[in-house]
Amino acid sequence: MVGDPYEGAGSVNQFYNPKAFANPAAVATIGQQDFSPLGGQRSQVIGPGMSQLDMGFSKQIRVGARRQVEFRAEAFNVTNTPAFNQPGSLNFLDAANFASISSMRNSPRQMQMGIKLYW
Repeated sequence: MVGDPYEGAGSVNQFYNPKAFANPAAVATIGQQDFSPLGGQRSQVIGPGMSQLDMGFSKQIRVGARRQVEFRAEAFNVTNTPAFNQPGSLNFLDAANFASISSMRNSPRQMQMGIKLYW
């Protein structure tokens, strides 16, 4: 890397700065064991994070001596927080399409309820 990959907008249109990347130098030694000509170790940058709040509760109500009713409610992504996928095209020579995000990791808020009768 030749600069800060997070410099700039950091939006879904371009998550990383394309000017922060460059082609590595040619390998000059046969049997070279380090990754320095290739730009260093993998995972030099990280993508957008993910946070999601899921909740659920249930209540069992006894009806008579041997029967009961169970009510359940569950909500997924309660705060309706979007979690973007990892950036797509990582060809830094194509600055217009570099590191664009075109999909989501999670779904919008979902809720479900259920009732069960135990005999």
